[in-house]
Amino acid sequence: MPSDVNATIEKGRILSVEDPALTLVRCGNMVFLAVIKILDIHIGSANEQTVSANLVHEPNVQLRGQVMQLVMTDTSHQPDAPDWEWTGLMEPGAAMSGLQDIEGNRIDLIDAELCSRTRGRDIGQSTYAFHSGELRASATILYEQLIHDLHQLPTVHSTDSFPYRSEKGWFVPH
Repeated sequence: MPSDVNATIEKGRILSVEDPALTLVRCGNMVFLAVIKILDIHIGSANEQTVSANLVHEPNVQLRGQVMQLVMTDTSHQPDAPDWEWTGLMEPGAAMSGLQDIEGNRIDLIDAELCSRTRGRDIGQSTYAFHSGELRASATILYEQLIHDLHQLPTVHSTDSFPYRSEKGWFVPH
């Protein structure tokens, strides 16, 4: 897609601190999709609360994030609603796992839906929900964009809930 089309699509959208975003990480000898919560946004030397979506991929944008703990909520073949939700928890140890200075070009924005949390902490509170299809598509796109830089991806340790798993397998982007 030409960059002017991307700019038109992203016009008006912003990425803010506390928002979810997508990136790729290494876990063991494999690459996986991680949904991260944005903790800091730096544009050049300035610490910002937001960045326009059409500027996220600029070379002077760096982000800090933490891997969000997700749980599958719908195991049907083609769910009508989001089938993953954030538990309100973060993956342990992931805050210091190299997700300190993520270049903006290694991030993909996602329009997460809001729903009532059914698992994790604070059940009933609002949480982010995601569709497997969108997560898989973003993982594939990020992988294609970063294929020559996979050795530079941050490393995250495996836990009981990460890499994200479904009955179809892990969110491996290739």
